[in-house]
Amino acid sequence: MEESNQALTSRFRELEEGVRNEINEVASSAKSYLHHDDCYLQHLAAMSVLDADDSKELRAKAAKLTAKLGDLTREEIEGRLDRVYLQQLVEKGSDRTHEQDELEEQELEQGLKSLHVEIPDVASMATLQDFQAPLLRAFAEQENGRNDRARNALEDVCKLHWPRLCSLGLTGTDQQGHVSPH
Repeated sequence: MEESNQALTSRFRELEEGVRNEINEVASSAKSYLHHDDCYLQHLAAMSVLDADDSKELRAKAAKLTAKLGDLTREEIEGRLDRVYLQQLVEKGSDRTHEQDELEEQELEQGLKSLHVEIPDVASMATLQDFQAPLLRAFAEQENGRNDRARNALEDVCKLHWPRLCSLGLTGTDQQGHVSPH
């Protein structure tokens, strides 16, 4: 009987040692998987931050450049309008009396002033529609593409490693983030 107890004790110790080794291997594998995934997620997070900073900077530059383009467009329109005004004065001035010239000049000048008031708004709207809005749409589409790629990469990591972690009993939540019963 004593031999039987010693044999059972010996066998129990062997099994206990084997279980400990397997637990250590599982823990080591899980740690390795988690470390790899953490590195991958940190890389994704860093890329996201860099992309967000770049995106903010590009948006700011686009807004600044389109504002400048709006100013230049306004100046161009004002210059053309002034040139047309001066051409009208020169063309009308040859056969007219002084009173007719002054009256027509005042009418043209009033029309010119009313147009000059509207030019900044028109130039700004045209620049916004033609340049800034398409740029902002392109930035949004690019950002959505990055978000989709990051989401897909995260889903790939979860799909790849989640079953292993669940089988090892190392998770407290399911793939959707809900707490799983232990």
